[in-house]
Amino acid sequence: MATAAQILANQANAAHSTGPRTEAGKAATARNATTHGFTTGVFQVDAEDKIYFDAIDEALREDAKPAGALENDAIAELRDAFFRLRQIRKILAQLNEAHGADPLVHPDTAAAVRQLNRYRAAAEMQFYRAIDALMDLQLLRVGRMAHLTASEEKAIGPMVDASVFASQQFGNYFLDRRDRERFYRNLDFVDWYEAARLAACGLTCEPDPEAEPAQPVN
Repeated sequence: MATAAQILANQANAAHSTGPRTEAGKAATARNATTHGFTTGVFQVDAEDKIYFDAIDEALREDAKPAGALENDAIAELRDAFFRLRQIRKILAQLNEAHGADPLVHPDTAAAVRQLNRYRAAAEMQFYRAIDALMDLQLLRVGRMAHLTASEEKAIGPMVDASVFASQQFGNYFLDRRDRERFYRNLDFVDWYEAARLAACGLTCEPDPEAEPAQPVN
């Protein structure tokens, strides 16, 4: 059975030909695109690599702890790029071992190495874009946790930068998230101005447990 390096070298050398002329030849050429899994739009994990692929996925999720659909999609992109780069390194090692010389200048492998370098550049771009996307999403999520109360989190869209809500003005008072949580609790028992004053002082209005429940003041 041909190795991944041999398959890639054959594909690179075939690029100088006029291509298959018969229907059977064209069908075989179409299947070649899925052999190494680097072609745009094609991603394939062989059975022998499945354990490693799953280990990458588990390790990345353990490290990054993604939450939500967007972060999990970024992790998937990062994992796929990580795996592609590993496969490219493995094929380059096979080429070097098979020919005992620099595969970049060896006549039988030079074209394959150039093709691999193009694949590597694309995988590296995917890798770093996925990292940037994941970092942006997680910073956004942490910012929301730091700046928005639970009720505000539900009311404000998930992609809004919560830092703009870090300090909001209520009358003469500027309240951060913790102050606003107190403010919203105080609103159940006092008017909004008094609620803001209490929140700015770090106080929460606690009702008398023996008194009748107070009605919110509009």
